[in-house]
Amino acid sequence: MEYSGKRQLGWKNYRLFALLVLIVVTVGALFVGSIVLMNQSAEAYDVVAGSSTLDKDYNLISIKNSGKITRGFNGNFALSTTNDKSEEVKYDLGKNAVVYSDGSYKFYLYGQAYLINNDTSVKKSDKMEEISKSKPAFYKLDDRKYLIADKTIKSKEISLDTTGYLIVELDRQGNATLVNHKINMRTINPIIIKGTYYDFDVVHEKLIVDDEEIDLTNIIGSTNEHEDPEIVEETDEEGGDGQVSDKTDVLKGYYDKYFEKIRKSFNNLYSGANKTNSTLDSVARKTNVALDLTRWTNVTGLSTAPSSITVNYQVFDPNNEYSQIFVAISEYGSENETRYSVSKEYTSYMIRDLLPDHKYNIRYGYVLAKVVDESQADVYVDNLVVVTPKPKTEVSINKITTNRVHFVLKLDKEYEISQAKIHFIVDGAELGNMNYNLSQAVDFAYEDSFAYSTLGRVVEIRVTDMMYNGIALSDVISGVYINE
Repeated sequence: MEYSGKRQLGWKNYRLFALLVLIVVTVGALFVGSIVLMNQSAEAYDVVAGSSTLDKDYNLISIKNSGKITRGFNGNFALSTTNDKSEEVKYDLGKNAVVYSDGSYKFYLYGQAYLINNDTSVKKSDKMEEISKSKPAFYKLDDRKYLIADKTIKSKEISLDTTGYLIVELDRQGNATLVNHKINMRTINPIIIKGTYYDFDVVHEKLIVDDEEIDLTNIIGSTNEHEDPEIVEETDEEGGDGQVSDKTDVLKGYYDKYFEKIRKSFNNLYSGANKTNSTLDSVARKTNVALDLTRWTNVTGLSTAPSSITVNYQVFDPNNEYSQIFVAISEYGSENETRYSVSKEYTSYMIRDLLPDHKYNIRYGYVLAKVVDESQADVYVDNLVVVTPKPKTEVSINKITTNRVHFVLKLDKEYEISQAKIHFIVDGAELGNMNYNLSQAVDFAYEDSFAYSTLGRVVEIRVTDMMYNGIALSDVISGVYINE
């Protein structure tokens, strides 16, 4: 046999070589992946007690004890803290997290975010951003998800009026969820959110700064499928000359008032409602879109005070097919619900005698007349979670004379406290106290003074045992003066 001088690799050798390459590639990938995961898991941020955040489903979390926020291998942030029983609890905060405290001049944003600057430039961050409350800022967090940071955040279309921050997340049809530490609401109509220096056209994802329009869909793209419907003017059937008839003018004016908003978002009405409600699902399936142009009703917004929630709504019912429009309220997590019938002739209803800094569930719906629906079942259109704000009540020392300490107690006009006990404390020792009937307050302020003979360094006026509407409150208000 003639030898060619070249060695031929057999099938077994090929398999061994391929296996070796696979092992090398796998080990390399595992090495790189482990570095990435170790870097992610190394992210840990301290969270102070008294702040708040939202979980991935936008449920409010009041952080009573200090904790830590970490980012897991899946990219989600998690909060670890302890409850009142010193038991460890964990919350999934999702891809982004906001931690906010009323008492601090700043708050914190975690996760990928794109800051849109005044000059339309964009700055990307991926870990933790410290945001000043005194400087307005606008971020895109994800596809159809935004964060507004500002001292004033308003919208006339839904009576939105909040401060600090607001998360805005759109569904594919352009309906928006608006949420922060005080509100949680959903829109089904186009709205403009106004900040200090910009307007945010939510449904079209456009930011207007100094009359310059920024298309936010160009930043990481958007899957927003909202389309504005074409508005076709009707013509005079007899003349046929393209002129709008007097009758059409009247109808157009009528629909401008009651119908134009809903017509623009009508195709989104069902998707914007609470799909978990089986009755609504049933009605929508039976009538297809016969929640149609003949009638509609929905919540347009909410406004809150320490002891009340005002539900703003609209009703279009030319044939009088609704036998009842109602608002129902319950404490969050409770099955004890109070229901109020509201008038179709008005556009708002105030629910009173509520507790401040309290979480409530609001349900809005209707019952159809028996000639329209024999079952007359409750149909829920909106299901909202709302937190009432804390009252703006404060006490301060406004004057110190040679033998008296003068103080003023300012009361919240939306939360009138009827009585309280006020303590005079110097260097930790109580020198006196008085029970006050606060119905004598003038312009929501009560002034008085305590006598002293020797004044120490730390002077405190402390308010306890407050009563509101016959309910004893556990709140404590304090005003301190350092006598240098």
